[in-house]
Amino acid sequence: MRDPELKGIGGKAWLVTQRRTKDQSACLVAWLLVGGWHPLWTYWLISVVHLRPIEGVKAAHKDYEAAEYEVIIASLESPPSCPDVHPDPDNLGTIKFLTPLDFGLQFDGVSDESARQVADQMVEIIIDGRASPDVDFLSYWVKKVPMIVESLKKKGN
Repeated sequence: MRDPELKGIGGKAWLVTQRRTKDQSACLVAWLLVGGWHPLWTYWLISVVHLRPIEGVKAAHKDYEAAEYEVIIASLESPPSCPDVHPDPDNLGTIKFLTPLDFGLQFDGVSDESARQVADQMVEIIIDGRASPDVDFLSYWVKKVPMIVESLKKKGN
């Protein structure tokens, strides 16, 4: 596996390069994270998708009519619960999301670039050791992500 784009006291993060299906073309950015935030799994995915129509793909579910993007944090099936699983950011293969998701939020009023920055800032917070992607930090993300979005809106992005 290639070197991570980010390393810190909170873990490591790689930009995910793989887009295998037409619906995955909605993904603006995805990060694979590894760290010791939970005793049973070590990998998470943070991604942002646009909610625009894609020809030949079922319409995205929107929590509210003006929603343009969705950011999620998902725990991934990973060691030690599945010792043979070793996600690779260049080839995620058949990796499975654990359900329910750790976090999800739809938002609007920013550009695609700013939407990507939402995930980027979340990853930086985690890698810096200020928060965890695990569901135990749900209340943190419920407050923090809207603050990130509003900050980007004020910057005019």
